[in-house]
Amino acid sequence: LVHIGDEVDVVILDIDKEKEEIALGMKQAQENPWLKVAEKYPVGSVVEGVVKSVTSYGAFVQIEEGVDGLLHVSDMSWTRRVTNPEEILKPGQKIKAKVLMVDVEKCRISLGLKQLTEDPWERKIPQRYQRGTICMGRVTAVTNYGAFVELEPELEGLIHISEFAERGQNIHQVLHEGDFVEVRVIRLDPVERRIGLTLRRVLPKEEAAKIRAALGLEEESDSADATASSDTADTESAQTESEGESDAAQSPESEENQASQKSDD
Repeated sequence: LVHIGDEVDVVILDIDKEKEEIALGMKQAQENPWLKVAEKYPVGSVVEGVVKSVTSYGAFVQIEEGVDGLLHVSDMSWTRRVTNPEEILKPGQKIKAKVLMVDVEKCRISLGLKQLTEDPWERKIPQRYQRGTICMGRVTAVTNYGAFVELEPELEGLIHISEFAERGQNIHQVLHEGDFVEVRVIRLDPVERRIGLTLRRVLPKEEAAKIRAALGLEEESDSADATASSDTADTESAQTESEGESDAAQSPESEENQASQKSDD
């Protein structure tokens, strides 16, 4: 900023006679840029700036000399789970952002990147992923409570562990990161911005076969049908035998009644 021999304008901030020290300020000799920030950058306006630094919770963007805004990690994407802001922004990068809040007293400006586009959760996503919709996705992460599936770029849904094709399966043996699976939408929450998916809901036979094939599971429908048919046949046979025994038990009594009627005649 300054070099030895430079002439600068300063303001005396404090004098310590005991220590024989004088505190000076350069910025106080200039007009405070924050006094006109609210007028120059009203809420809702779009500004251009340069990323100065990136942290775990967001990025600081220089709008003009002496005026930096904070772009919080939660305001970077409508759909993507941003865990590392450096995956989106780099120091020195020029960007556009929307002004979300201005606090002149605290010298703070909040910026938003995702607010430059329409919120897809308001219209597009609810229309595209209605309950019952069947879609193909790529597994992006497998956890102890379920698996995240990317339905489209920056949009994921969760298959909870209770929604797997077979209960009691080891989730890490069924799905792996990078696998492509066919899933059904069972829950859509635009407020919480969550999509619930399942692998085990009742599906047409052809669709169920595709899902089981994608998971590498053996077909059980034929054996299940065979078992059900066998059980039905056994049940019908037992009923027939029971009816035959009942008729046989009733026949002697019927003959005695007929003989008694003839005697009376």
